[in-house]
Amino acid sequence: MVDGGCCAVYHAEEGKPKAAGFGVLPVLSKRSASKKLAVSADMLRHRSISVEDRVGVRPQDAGRLAELLLLESIQAGDWMKAPEVALLLQQRAADREVCRSAAKASERVACQERGLDALAEHGIVQSLVSVWQTHRTDTSLAVHVHNIVARYWERASRDEKWFLLPGQLASGKAILAAGQNEWLGEAHKAAVRLHEKGHAAAAAELYRLVVERFAETLGASSQWTLQAQNNLAVLLEEKDQFEEAARLHSEVCKQLEAKQGPEHPDTLSSKFNQAGLKAKMGRLPEAEALYRQVAEVRERTLGPEHADTLRVRGNLAELLRRQGRLSEAEQMLRVLVDQRHAVFGRDDPGTLKARCQLAQVLSQQADPAAQRQAEAHLREVVARREQKLGRSHQDTLTALSRLAFLLEEFIVAIVEMLARRRARYAAWLGRTVAAVTAGVGAGWLLTALMESETMLPSYVLSWGANECGQCMQSPGRSEDSGRCLQPTLVDGLSKRQVGQVFAGYDYSCVITGTERLWAAGSNSGFLFRDDEESSQECAPVGFEELEASRLVAVSGGRDHLVSVTDSGTAISWGRSNEFGQVGHGQAGLQRSHPAPVRGMPPLYKVVAVACGEYSTVALLASGELFAWGANDLGQLGIGDTEPRKVPTRVAGAAHGVPFRAVAAGHQHCLGLSRSGRVYAWGSNRHGRLGLGSAAGGDAGGSSASNCVPSPVLVADVPYAKHISGGGSHSAVLVQKGRLLTCGDNRCGQLGRPCNEALPFLSSFTEVTALSSRVRLVECGARHTICLTFEGIVVGFGANSEGQLGTGRTSEFEESPVQAEVERCAEGRRLLIYALAVTMDHSCALAIPAPAQRDQLDRYLSEGTGITLATIRHKAPERFQSRGRRDFIPPERTVSFGGLGRLGKVVCDEDGGLARTVSTPLPSSCRRPSPKRCQIEQVPLAGTFTAIAEDGGVEQLPRTPPLLAGSQSSPGASTAGQLVEEVATTDDDQVLHPSLSQGCLSPLTRKHSCVKFHLAAESEKESDEEVVLLKPLVHPGVASKAFASLSAGDLLEQVRAARRSGEWRAASCTLCAVLRSPVLLNASFHFPGLREPRVDAETLHEALELMAEAPLSVHLSVLEAAEEGLREFNVPSARLSAMTQEQLRGLLVPLLLPQLRDTHLPQQRRQAVLSQAALLVASLSPKERRLLLDLLVTEIPQASILSSALVPAVRHFLNERIHSLAERQSMDDPGLWHGMLLMQLLFLANEKLRDEQSLELELYGASHATLQHRFLRLSEFQISALDEATIPPQVAFQQLVQTPGCFGLLGSTARWLPSLDEIVFGEASVLDPKTMWLPPGLCILLMHRNLVPVAFTQKVLQVSNSLKQRSLQDRNLGPLQILAMMAGQDARLCVLLQVRRECIVEDTVDFLHKVEPVQLHLPLKVQFVGEDGLDEGGVRREFFQVLVRQLFDQSYAMFTRDPNAHTTWFSTLALDNGDTNFLFKACGTVIGLAIYNNEDGIQIQFPLALFKKLKGEALTLSDLQDIHPEVWMSMQQLLSWTPATGDPNREFEDIFCLTFAITYDFFGEMRTEALKEGGEDLLVNFDNRREYVDLRCKWILEKSVERQFKILAEGFNQVVDSALWSLLTAQEAYLMVCSEPDLDIADLRRGARYDGYRDDEPYIQGFWEILEGFDVVQRKKFLAFTTGCDRAPLGGLHELKMSLQKNGAEPTDRLPTAHTCFNMLLLPQYSTAEKLKAQLLLAIENSEGFGLQ
Repeated sequence: MVDGGCCAVYHAEEGKPKAAGFGVLPVLSKRSASKKLAVSADMLRHRSISVEDRVGVRPQDAGRLAELLLLESIQAGDWMKAPEVALLLQQRAADREVCRSAAKASERVACQERGLDALAEHGIVQSLVSVWQTHRTDTSLAVHVHNIVARYWERASRDEKWFLLPGQLASGKAILAAGQNEWLGEAHKAAVRLHEKGHAAAAAELYRLVVERFAETLGASSQWTLQAQNNLAVLLEEKDQFEEAARLHSEVCKQLEAKQGPEHPDTLSSKFNQAGLKAKMGRLPEAEALYRQVAEVRERTLGPEHADTLRVRGNLAELLRRQGRLSEAEQMLRVLVDQRHAVFGRDDPGTLKARCQLAQVLSQQADPAAQRQAEAHLREVVARREQKLGRSHQDTLTALSRLAFLLEEFIVAIVEMLARRRARYAAWLGRTVAAVTAGVGAGWLLTALMESETMLPSYVLSWGANECGQCMQSPGRSEDSGRCLQPTLVDGLSKRQVGQVFAGYDYSCVITGTERLWAAGSNSGFLFRDDEESSQECAPVGFEELEASRLVAVSGGRDHLVSVTDSGTAISWGRSNEFGQVGHGQAGLQRSHPAPVRGMPPLYKVVAVACGEYSTVALLASGELFAWGANDLGQLGIGDTEPRKVPTRVAGAAHGVPFRAVAAGHQHCLGLSRSGRVYAWGSNRHGRLGLGSAAGGDAGGSSASNCVPSPVLVADVPYAKHISGGGSHSAVLVQKGRLLTCGDNRCGQLGRPCNEALPFLSSFTEVTALSSRVRLVECGARHTICLTFEGIVVGFGANSEGQLGTGRTSEFEESPVQAEVERCAEGRRLLIYALAVTMDHSCALAIPAPAQRDQLDRYLSEGTGITLATIRHKAPERFQSRGRRDFIPPERTVSFGGLGRLGKVVCDEDGGLARTVSTPLPSSCRRPSPKRCQIEQVPLAGTFTAIAEDGGVEQLPRTPPLLAGSQSSPGASTAGQLVEEVATTDDDQVLHPSLSQGCLSPLTRKHSCVKFHLAAESEKESDEEVVLLKPLVHPGVASKAFASLSAGDLLEQVRAARRSGEWRAASCTLCAVLRSPVLLNASFHFPGLREPRVDAETLHEALELMAEAPLSVHLSVLEAAEEGLREFNVPSARLSAMTQEQLRGLLVPLLLPQLRDTHLPQQRRQAVLSQAALLVASLSPKERRLLLDLLVTEIPQASILSSALVPAVRHFLNERIHSLAERQSMDDPGLWHGMLLMQLLFLANEKLRDEQSLELELYGASHATLQHRFLRLSEFQISALDEATIPPQVAFQQLVQTPGCFGLLGSTARWLPSLDEIVFGEASVLDPKTMWLPPGLCILLMHRNLVPVAFTQKVLQVSNSLKQRSLQDRNLGPLQILAMMAGQDARLCVLLQVRRECIVEDTVDFLHKVEPVQLHLPLKVQFVGEDGLDEGGVRREFFQVLVRQLFDQSYAMFTRDPNAHTTWFSTLALDNGDTNFLFKACGTVIGLAIYNNEDGIQIQFPLALFKKLKGEALTLSDLQDIHPEVWMSMQQLLSWTPATGDPNREFEDIFCLTFAITYDFFGEMRTEALKEGGEDLLVNFDNRREYVDLRCKWILEKSVERQFKILAEGFNQVVDSALWSLLTAQEAYLMVCSEPDLDIADLRRGARYDGYRDDEPYIQGFWEILEGFDVVQRKKFLAFTTGCDRAPLGGLHELKMSLQKNGAEPTDRLPTAHTCFNMLLLPQYSTAEKLKAQLLLAIENSEGFGLQ
């Protein structure tokens, strides 16, 4: 027995504890009212607590017990406890605690669908409603019950069958019976949703219940009752239950009339609906009376020209026409047309509809004039609708059908529609015309259409295994009934147009020109009909569900089919859905009938499907891949091996990659991206994925070892054009028609000899046995079929079933063999343009080749999609000698323009391409005259020709933008609407056409070509060669148009928005791209490039112009960018290493100007950049290098880095710093993510500088130009650190407290990573659980290039101060401790007493005597004879005076170049003890100044000194700061260009230099060789760079080596801090020498006042005087006020100078200063002239301290 603590939940069968999923459950009390009940863990484990035992339990314990039972049943998947809880509720209905606990538990259960089922089935919902009525005052109970009820109605609105179940329906009635108005409203909403979804039965039942309860609670005349009653009437009307609907309409109308009056709008609307219903019922007089009542009232109240009034009159006119009262109808319609025309315009849809009605009335009259008027009206309507809605719109076609019927020209109308490439509407138009004429059937129309001579015939060929009739061959066509040994025509399809063919596992499918699906072969999977009988003849698929669908593509697996409709919907069916391969949402063995695939994204169409054995992959127009079905070998590519019942986005390396093709093998898949990269996933057995030996692929390995569950980029595959997957091998078609294969080769299916030692290839390898280039390839189970550029079908691999089409069988063929293709009935050769292979049989599509010249016109018809180019020269001898005069292999592929345009090519006599032009095709389908085909030499205008590597020629536009208002490209115009017949939002309707309709890439392969030989028709004419281009057709591919947006299109849309002020279209278009990673990666590229590259300049211009958009646009853009970046960061994207194709889209959001606009909400901007920074931080080092390469190649303009990317990230970091300062915490991982992003931008800038500087120098760019072209270091630094946000003590603590970085106040660094190690180090990886980078990267000073030098100096000062304090504490004695306890500062320091006139000697003497350790104590200075107290000012002046004398040229230790104004070591310095010690003293003095935090001392050393101190390499540019004239001479040597053919001799004659240097040493000219034998070695043109480098090294290093070493020894004696090692030479130089600029405005910005105000005229005049000072006067003023004449690091505002009022007139006081406190005591003089005079007098005599 257990008395307290916690108890575990035990499973009776397993006998081991399982953690409770709902937290800790207190043990029940042992006390009860009737008897003591001890609840033990053992009783709980064995479910031994009976209902009778619960009677004596306290109410709160009983409630907990009920909650335990119910929640435990959830975990165990056991719903049998629901009746017990229901019984407990009945017995304890009066106990509020029990009811509350049970309601709480039930609410949790209701979150699961199965749990809600149990609550409803066992009456718990009814019981809870009942107890709620009992305890209405219990708020907690009410909340739980309300949530359950809301969940109930939400489920009821989704599932019609569920609601109509007895238990569920009873629960619903109980809820409604409670009379709660809120619940009634939710029930009404649920009924409306059921109504909208077409669930009529459930909606009607619920409507009735709601009406009944509304009437009881609110009254029969309440608004809610009447609304529900009206909805019910509408539903009954839709179900053709007119009588009941009429009764309800009448009741509603009476109630409204009684309540609101006969003229109220609601009453009139009810009468309008009632009139429409009566018209449907045939009660025309009653309907007319109601219409007239409504029209009269609306005309009186709203006016005769109001839209509602006109709508009623239009319905009334139609009613009069139906009654035969044509004259009244005509009169009314004429008035109606005039009124609508005047009010709404000629193009208004209502106006056009009224004109159609008028034309229909006129056409029914016998008067010829009326007929002509009807024709005129219809022609006008057709023209208007065609202009506004398009030719393919249903309203346009309706008007056209009426006009065709009127003129008895419907056949011509249909043919014209087909000629306009609107084939998908032709069948609908035929049915419309047939219904109107009632005498002509649609079947006759389509038959006549297919037999028309204007259409070319298409042929289907098949060969291979035929045991189930899958070759579609009639009995007797083949000698072997189980095989078809060569490509043979399918007789059953000879008279039909075929759009696509698919060869399944043991069946075949074709899609006819009328977009119907036909099939033959095995029907064991119920793929064709409801019976399982096989069929050898191709016949229509007989499912009623497909009657209304227009199919354009099909693919299938072993027992399922997936087809794509013309609207982009995927429809699937099959024998079973065991693995979810049908995608209907529920897996099972039951048969699945044709139905749309559930769960597909609604916005973009499905453009291609590919089926594996029991899986399916779909490609959307957006470029995304979705997969469902079996996944035991990872063939779905979603990162695991669990099957999926609904479409799931393919993850891993495919996430965000825009694909343009997908292929499925039996258990593996291949994807082809738009940039030609190949991705593979699924089973890798036998190496079929081509990932190499490192990825496995062992033939004998386990399934798990050969499983690749997410897409992986296939390396070392060049630009691919086509992919195919077979049973256990794969094929890729690359440039120049080369074929690569990999996988199993035991049957020779890879096109190479079988090798028992190596029966498979794990990497893609070229098939070298092919003598011709390959145009198309498809893989079967164990064989491969290819179509060459010559139009020949070749194959290799297994041939036991005749699947290679050679006319014979064999075990296999290792080398490519040619298939014997049957000719058509006329004996002409067939042009094959499609192949389909899956198992052991193959299919192909072909058209006949022209035999004579007069047949060429038919090949120019747009309806066939064929383009012709003539090449007039004699056939090559090498083809004629073979005797094959029926065809000639092409030497090039000619492809230009797009579908719907005729391209013409002119070739010169040698067959070379001369020029290309494009002309529009005729608008009708009448055969063009031969004169249309004459070649005209028209110069190219606005186009250029790109020659593809495979011989293809593409005509590309010179400018990418699609101008606003212009028509889209021909390729795009035929692609169809990507969002057609799909539920869209208002925003989707304003998307740019390239997104909503898609566009064809200029590099997309559009044609298959064969070059034919045409014999001359007469002796006077020569032979002619023609190239026929036919669009390639791939199995399962419905369209090749994909969504993308170019930078030019966006720019034009933004410019149009600026002109019009309407930003909705531009905003919606940009947001649609930003939300989708795949669209981001597919958009904004330069057009026509094979390797995608972002058009950063145009995109940047477009985005910058959007800065003028309203606030709502900016917020939408930021929201979309955040959403898209979150998609980049989803876990499914990180299943494998990211590629450049995935990372390219990340660059676009960083260019958004909204990120730099501080007027926008900071939270929105921070959210976008937080996601971008998180993505960069989560990348691996290798992926970051890819991103760096992308930054450099995609955005080579440093100006964009400077104006967009870097400022955005800098704003982000500054705002983060301010936020952390407010919270007084550095706990923000986002800050360090942003630091890493900024480091990446910094490296990109440096890489651009390295790559572009040399090229710019060659073009004569100056050093200043290069400096301004690229970003300076200060532009990357976090300026917020200069604003006293983060205390330097915090940064120092970060440094010393991070493990492995530094010891506490240590003198040496343990870890000092370089910038490359920070960004690309193996340890710099994000922790995915905590989202933190390694601690070593979360230190401000680790990112020292991003931290301002002023802040770094403050941290160094903190380090020095702490070290001094630590040394003082270690040397405290008893006396010092007692003095400190008494409040005196008795800490040790080193006191230096010097005489001002002997400052150098006294200092050197002090350094001789002092112990080195004492130099680390604080330094105090006292000038002998002066009373100044050293609070910092005296020490500062000491350093200024000492440095001025110590580094003077009089000591002959240093020299000063008059042109450089810098101090450098003298080569003439004597090598003796005194001089050497002076050099050491110089180094010690510099070190003491740094160690005692004295910045800005007047040491005019160049940067080169600090480079030597930091160990950095010196370059030629350092010589410019020391000896400018020598540097200029060296530059002239390097830039000299020869004028003769012998540059070395010319150089020697002009310059006469040797590798030696001569210098003056106290009157003695000394010569020193720069290299061995240099005195005799002449400098020439070739070795001049070596001479310059050696001379520079001698001047900067070798000649001053001794002096520098001694100085460095003295320096390092004092400065040995680990923090100093963090600094770069540039930072050290700025710390010691400070910034050279003296900006008075900056000084004023930091000034403070005591007795004065900044805005008073006297102070303004003071600052104007300082502004007028020259540089020397400014330095003297600064030295007078602060003790130093140079600006501190960070600028003059850092001084925080104080101006204190010191008396007023009359006075002769001079201005005085307290340099220790940077305070100026300024009297208030009467005039500005006196102020200036007194100020100059003071600063000119400002040396010394005095207190008199």
